[in-house]
Amino acid sequence: RRQLMYFVDETSLLEDASKRQKDRDIGQGSIFDMFDDGCVECSMDAPPPDGVEWDRRTKLANEKSILGIYVSDHPLAPYAYELSKVTKFHLGDLAEREREIRNATFAGMVSAVVTKLTRTGKRMATFTLEDTTGAVEAICFNYDKFRDLIVEDAVVTVKGKYEIGDRGNQLIAYEVGNLELHSSESGALPRTMVLRVPQGDLASDSMQQLTQIFKRYPGQDGAVLYVMQSDGRKFRAELPLTVDSRNDDLCTELDRLFGRRVWNIPA
Repeated sequence: RRQLMYFVDETSLLEDASKRQKDRDIGQGSIFDMFDDGCVECSMDAPPPDGVEWDRRTKLANEKSILGIYVSDHPLAPYAYELSKVTKFHLGDLAEREREIRNATFAGMVSAVVTKLTRTGKRMATFTLEDTTGAVEAICFNYDKFRDLIVEDAVVTVKGKYEIGDRGNQLIAYEVGNLELHSSESGALPRTMVLRVPQGDLASDSMQQLTQIFKRYPGQDGAVLYVMQSDGRKFRAELPLTVDSRNDDLCTELDRLFGRRVWNIPA
């Protein structure tokens, strides 16, 4: 894409091609047309791809600028695990809410920052906070304290209030913090926790407890349950939730519920 955009923006390739087409339309072909049915000039104008692409950040910025969405990836993809640990809210779900959230932590990437002075001479900022599910408009009345964090493309946590009003819904930011990506978790991809439980251990009570345990540890990892029968058969059920399979407390609670280890996470 980098090379294609170079031809579009920095060369006369498209203009020349348009001119050649107009010449053909009026019967004014080039000398190459006498020897070949195709356009030899076209093949001579554009060299083969050089294999050099934009860096990930530039490519995603161009996708968002031209299309309004990210296509090949999302800037927050490497932060998926961190996001699942610091907040239980997906920003894309907030638009459907009918009740405000008085005090919670949200997280995402900052964009569209605008600052201005209040009547008292204090600087405030409005900005968009975006995650992989959607975005929300935010406002911070204490901009000077968090000015180093409320900048374009910063990945942050926001402690505040989600307000629902006649003039639109917005996030009132009381505190803004930096969301760090730990090297050990960089690029951590979703995993699948697999449980293999004998049918005799799955009474109604234990299933309810299992569900409650998973709900206490939300995350980005899937969970699959295999019910093992005495005759060797097994039934597979993909559970309709995502969990934090890296959480040691989750694993401890599962071990305690079934009296032994019944889970594993395939590589």
